[in-house]
Amino acid sequence: MTPLEGQPQVAAENGGTDDGQRGRPDPLRWIWYAFGGALGPRYRQWVLHDLTCRTRWERQIARAVLQVAPLAAVLLLTLGFGWIAWVGVGCGLVLALIYSTAYFDPSVEHRLAKHGYAPGTAQRILSERDNAKHPDRMRHYMENYRANTLDSDSARPDA
Repeated sequence: MTPLEGQPQVAAENGGTDDGQRGRPDPLRWIWYAFGGALGPRYRQWVLHDLTCRTRWERQIARAVLQVAPLAAVLLLTLGFGWIAWVGVGCGLVLALIYSTAYFDPSVEHRLAKHGYAPGTAQRILSERDNAKHPDRMRHYMENYRANTLDSDSARPDA
């Protein structure tokens, strides 16, 4: 099984790779990417995979921790290694993770736009994957919930 099987493919535009290969960035480029930098056309497919794969939330948490780590190190070096410094670093990390996960979807769309994808690409890919995985979900929802509201509306006497 190739790494791209099961992933909806987006047509490469603006110099993306058409052969389906996605190269991983080296560690320095990944750090640049984690801090919000663009990787260029060579890594378009990898960025798309990174932001829409099954482990996208874990990857986002890793990026958030990486962004907080330098500030935490500076804080610990300047304030010392006492308990209050560790509490401050811990609270800062928790706050960073809350914001990082709360604004994950807009962040994904912004990162994909930086790499040349149309707005809404991530949402479309995730919806297609969900619909392919659960094809009866909408039909089941309509049968259970929407049919009942139509029946209850018709049973209501007009006032």
